[in-house]
Amino acid sequence: MSAAAAGRTPSDTVRLDEAAARLGIGRSLAFELVRRGEFPVPAIRLGTVTVVPLAHLERLLGLREEGAAPAAPSGPNRALRAEEV
Repeated sequence: MSAAAAGRTPSDTVRLDEAAARLGIGRSLAFELVRRGEFPVPAIRLGTVTVVPLAHLERLLGLREEGAAPAAPSGPNRALRAEEV
């Protein structure tokens, strides 16, 4: 089962409603902006889920510099490195 089918998104994306919250706008406005092609970062439709690349959102918010690598995932849902298996 894919991540989208399971109701989850890959760690390098956030659902549109979370992106809207981070931008300080409402969920309805976010979906309207996507529909009109005016959302400030790329929005990707995965079946019934719309996601936004986290790197684009963080750059827009000034949390990441252009070309900077994403922060390493942490916590219980992070991917394990080969030497940790």
